[in-house]
Amino acid sequence: MDLRAGGTVGTVTYGLNVIELFPNMIRTRWLVYIPDLLGQLPPIESPSLVVERECVIVGDMVEIRVRVTNKENISRDIGIGIILDTGFNPPGNANQDTPGPFIVSNSSAIIYYEREFTKARGLPDFYLSLPLTAIGTLKGTINAGEGPLPDKVLFALVPNIQSAAVGYGFDYRPNPYDALGISIDSAVGLYWNRLALPAKGSVEVVTHLGVDIGPGDYRRPMSLRVFQPEPLEVQLGDDPFTPEVEQAYVTPNPFTITALVYNSLLTPLTNVSVTLGLPEGLSFPPGESATKVLPVVSADGEQRVSWQVRVNPGTIGVKELVVTAYSPQVGSRQVKVPVVIPFLPVLELKRGYNLIGFPFEFVNPEPSTALGIPPEELKMATYDPTLRNYLVYRRDLQFNRIEPGQGYWLWLPTDQTLTFQDIRFIASDQSVVVPLRRGWNLLSNPFPWQVLLRGVEIRYGSDPVTYTFEEAIAFGWVKSPIFLWRNDPRIPPHGGEYVVRVGSDVRLDPFQGFWLYSEIDGNIIFVAPFFFGSWQMRSLQLNPERSTLNPQRTSWSVQVIATSAAGRDNTTWLGVSDTASNELDRLDLPKVPQPPGSVQVSSVLRVGRSEVPLSMDIRPPQGKIVWTLELLNPEGGEVRLQFEGLAQVPRSVTLMIYDPETNQRWSLRTTPSLTLSTQPNQPKRLQLIALQSDQLPLRVQNLKVTPTRGKGAQIQFAVTMPSQVQVQIRTLTGRVVWEAVGQVESGRLISIFWDGRSNRSEPLPSSVYIVTVRAITEDGRQTQAQIILRWQ
Repeated sequence: MDLRAGGTVGTVTYGLNVIELFPNMIRTRWLVYIPDLLGQLPPIESPSLVVERECVIVGDMVEIRVRVTNKENISRDIGIGIILDTGFNPPGNANQDTPGPFIVSNSSAIIYYEREFTKARGLPDFYLSLPLTAIGTLKGTINAGEGPLPDKVLFALVPNIQSAAVGYGFDYRPNPYDALGISIDSAVGLYWNRLALPAKGSVEVVTHLGVDIGPGDYRRPMSLRVFQPEPLEVQLGDDPFTPEVEQAYVTPNPFTITALVYNSLLTPLTNVSVTLGLPEGLSFPPGESATKVLPVVSADGEQRVSWQVRVNPGTIGVKELVVTAYSPQVGSRQVKVPVVIPFLPVLELKRGYNLIGFPFEFVNPEPSTALGIPPEELKMATYDPTLRNYLVYRRDLQFNRIEPGQGYWLWLPTDQTLTFQDIRFIASDQSVVVPLRRGWNLLSNPFPWQVLLRGVEIRYGSDPVTYTFEEAIAFGWVKSPIFLWRNDPRIPPHGGEYVVRVGSDVRLDPFQGFWLYSEIDGNIIFVAPFFFGSWQMRSLQLNPERSTLNPQRTSWSVQVIATSAAGRDNTTWLGVSDTASNELDRLDLPKVPQPPGSVQVSSVLRVGRSEVPLSMDIRPPQGKIVWTLELLNPEGGEVRLQFEGLAQVPRSVTLMIYDPETNQRWSLRTTPSLTLSTQPNQPKRLQLIALQSDQLPLRVQNLKVTPTRGKGAQIQFAVTMPSQVQVQIRTLTGRVVWEAVGQVESGRLISIFWDGRSNRSEPLPSSVYIVTVRAITEDGRQTQAQIILRWQ
């Protein structure tokens, strides 16, 4: 425990007493005496603080509760730390860098090296699970319902947890652990820093450690826990228990859900109702009821209830069941149980392009045989990152088999349903290792159930050690955005467009292909997910310094979308960030490959003697920024450019598009889309220019008035910035006799005809007049110019 009172408080004296001991509980108390400013300790009967630690067996868990009570009349800031040394050492080949293995949250990623979680980045509901061969797993949970969440949870060796020298440790040094002398024993450290301890008040923190049988609500005096059901699997063939004829079905169906209610009171609980709530897609078989009543749960006793649950036809994905227990004496407890319903080997596809993978192995992986499509009709391609190009079926002989974990483009002329028969599913305890190459990799989920991207692992080169996806992002090995494909027949001709997903908390569906950019050669390893709690983390906020290529992390960004008869490209962002540079850096993302034959727009960045096309080009703030946009339209013809996100661009920034071929300029504020002509397979280059308005002077230039033969005059001028322009003709006394207002672009000569009449269409007499042109920008800056007109 860390004590603060505006500075160092000197030596703290405490005494330890075991005050209660029962078969299922031990309570320990420390009396803490804090010296005053003169170094005097309080009387023995008046401790400054009372620290109590209760260890109580609750069902399959040990509840650890630390309570600090302030006996003084002053408030304090304190820190509390708990080190859970499970007593299970690492494997025999462990070294000073290996505290694991631990499994964190519902991800299947195993921690072999030291790892830290903080509140700012999100703490998992179920934060650790240590695999044990005899009893399954050992788990620890943070119960958010009682007490605050820790500020930090870390996995490390015992000496490192308590040592600030290696980057961990409390804000103080827990000396009792110096004497342990343990070199490689792994443990988990929990830190609550800082906690406000009010005068005459108390704070309490709670955690649990126990056997992982499933999720639970361990609050006393009545706890509720639920057995995690066995994983559901897909069985090929016809379900013998249904009248329909199927190619495959889910088993077991129905499956069993079992809940246990534990009573820690010294008196019985009566009439405890336990209810199972089902989501859409699940139902109770005939004769099963949602609510069951336990007449009596004896003192320090436990009762169980079970339900049969059926998976309805067509149900797939993650479903969350809710178990609620209610006692008239105690109140209610609630536990959410995720159940994964695997996808059946039936794939419904839309016409046009489909970005897919296959969550099983084909007995014969030859593409035409595997998909049941004649070779002359099969239009399919995969991507080779070493060639940086597509491999097209029948054109490129290297593409001759379908592999789990790889991604593929499949083009269909009509909507179609594919049913697969000669296949082998990958076992739930088997990992899938897919080569990862420098550049863009076309991948897919190899399992018949959803997996989380943060559950995959990355291996660098031939190094046998694997790292979590989040660690690989932090190391700069992979980029965090992935690109998925959204089918939409309303978007011709390909029937869809890309969707970008940033971060690691992304669900990957079976059959779903995706693009991932890698900076290394190595492997990506897909592992079937484990579930220790809710599917989502409590809160996931990636560190902006560690997350890359997220347009939302920039100061501002604009999305560039190109649409033509050859498709639609919505994968280009240009932006500004304080952490960016003018060179190719971690905030930039090379251009993601488009569907074969599609239109493409990219930002081109010069790197040395070469040029790199980018999907995301983020620059540092400057007075003037110039991006080079390149359009490539395979079929030629018109391309429509749209610029999305202009509302977030500061008003002090002027955005212009410049076409060097035609010397035309457009302000994006007034022209957020434009249509350009292109030649087949000939790149067309444009410039997007961002000007900071305080760096650009506003002027009205080249103002002149030329009388015409038709009793009128031509008024000509130009402005240096896009502006709202007011043109007036006044008498020498200042009276306005004629006026015109309009929005004009910068850098273009503006010509306005005046017919010699007033605003009332009355001819003006011969006289001397003043022509005034006033320009007003969007950010409110103004300027004007005047010229004398001698009218006859």
